[in-house]
Amino acid sequence: MWQFFLISLAGVALLIVAYAFFVEPYRIEVTRITAEAPLATPLKIAHVSDLHTSGLGRREQQLLRLLEAEQPDVILITGDTLNRSNDY
Repeated sequence: MWQFFLISLAGVALLIVAYAFFVEPYRIEVTRITAEAPLATPLKIAHVSDLHTSGLGRREQQLLRLLEAEQPDVILITGDTLNRSNDY
């Protein structure tokens, strides 16, 4: 019984690690929120956060394509942008 439990636990841990490294970093979420504001023309804002980037890879190119398709007036970049300080 313990052997089955440990094997199951190891399997779940492996799935979590696989998700964390191979799925989550490439999942880019687009959320649209409409807010009323006293502006003469609508303002489209793109908020980009938690990139943890190390360079211009597949995920970053996907983000650039999404931003180009959305055509925001302003892009706000906040949060954890770089993996290491020497990634500038």
